[in-house]
Amino acid sequence: MRRGLVVVAVLAACLSAGALAATPPGVPVHADLKGSVVVPTKGSRTGSGRIVIRLSGKTGKACWAITTRNIGKALSAHVHRGLPGKTGRVVIPLGDTYLRQGCVSLSKNVINAVAAAPGNYYVDLHTRTYLNGALRGQLHRGP
Repeated sequence: MRRGLVVVAVLAACLSAGALAATPPGVPVHADLKGSVVVPTKGSRTGSGRIVIRLSGKTGKACWAITTRNIGKALSAHVHRGLPGKTGRVVIPLGDTYLRQGCVSLSKNVINAVAAAPGNYYVDLHTRTYLNGALRGQLHRGP
């Protein structure tokens, strides 16, 4: 009986370590994406989405995963510097064309700035129908 419990405990530890190893390193930030907060014009009325970005100063990378609903074909997505209701310049291009997930190399200054104050940045996702932005969301700490 004891040996069976030890085997189960070892297997559980290995599975947990494997799950941790599969998680990309870095500081997680996220945004819930909505069309109603796109500026200067409103985006999709029915679309929604979520993005999680892991920012790693150690590797110099930002890795992301985006999920969307009801927006049609996405063309591109970016992280911009800007507070809610304001527009700003792109600081993290999330691929040359739209990628649901991926990684991009960045300067450590950009990574550290976004990780330190994610609320100063937003994600904007573009489609052919909504060239100025279909979805937008302010970044927050956490996955």
